[in-house]
Formats: sequence, C-alpha cells, structure tokens
Amino acid sequence: LEGIFHLFWLGGVYLDVLPLMSKNVLHWSSADVATWATFVLAQEKFRSSFLQHDISGPFLLKLTNDALRTELNIVSYGLRVMLIQEIELLEKTHHNIQSAQDQGKESAALSTKRDLYFHFQNLMDSRITHLSSLSLSSLPSPSPP
Repeated sequence: LEGIFHLFWLGGVYLDVLPLMSKNVLHWSSADVATWATFVLAQEKFRSSFLQHDISGPFLLKLTNDALRTELNIVSYGLRVMLIQEIELLEKTHHNIQSAQDQGKESAALSTKRDLYFHFQNLMDSRITHLSSLSLSSLPSPSPP
C-alpha cells in the first residue's frame, strides 16, 4: 500500500497509525492503542487515559460504553459511539483475517487488511478536512473595501 499518507498531525504530535493495521490487534501495546484512539477521536487529551489504564489490544476489544465514560472519562456520547463502532470494526476485521488465514486463504486476508487500510485512509482524509475547516474558520473575515 505504497503512497498512502499515514502520518496525522494532532496536538503537536505525528500519529503514525497505518503501521498498526499490519499488526494483530491482540498484540497491540497500550501505546499502540493510545495512538489509535487518539487518531480515531481526533483529540490528544484522551491519550493519557488509555496509557494510564494500560489498555492494550485485548482490553481494547472488551471496552464498553460505560467503561469509556466512567474509567476513561470520555463524556461525549457521540465520541463513545464512534469509538465503539471503530472497536467493533477492528474486532470484525481481526476475526475475518484470522479466519481467512486459518483456511489458507491469504488473498482474502490481504484483501481484508487492504480494506482496513483504506478505511483508515478515509478517516484520515475526513480528519484533515475537518481540521482544515477549523483553521480556515478561525481566520478573520475580509473587511469590505
């Protein structure tokens, strides 16, 4: 998947999320999960919560809406729903890849991984568009001549 943009600038940090997609989510470290969650939520402020609670890949797949709210302090219902949807996608993708590999269908596994890469590319594009619109909207309006 050469040529796919995979660095995302957020809060003074470059998030390199696409390399995570080549790893089995069950092998993600808490730093991997924190990077992924920061990207998905597009907010750096939640990174420390994922690190502090040592949320690794297996624990990520078990997170509930309630745990996101009470333990990780993600108050926004919309952000919690978005994160749960992305977690479900990761879990489904992991299952599909594992199933294809178990059946010796490497091309199906690669196709599933590619779909996940493109999903993340689309998320990145939407984040960039959103951040660009915020930057442009913060500029003062031109005054009439």
